[in-house]
Amino acid sequence: MTRTILTQLLIQVTDASPYFRNYYDEMQSRRGAGRSRIALFRKLCGIMRRMLLDGKPFEMKKSAYKNNKRLDFGQA
Repeated sequence: MTRTILTQLLIQVTDASPYFRNYYDEMQSRRGAGRSRIALFRKLCGIMRRMLLDGKPFEMKKSAYKNNKRLDFGQA
């Protein structure tokens, strides 16, 4: 049952966040769809665990986006 819920969550997460979409796509090209799905599940569980322990909301780092990373380093 948990697997089913996480599979449905995966679609929502990858559609909502460019960071997670990029992570999933890169992993899928290297390892395949099944392993990339499990890797993203583990990443999400780690983030949710850290949020619960710290009592803080999730904050995306700017360096996670490639366009922002280029702008931070002064490249066009």
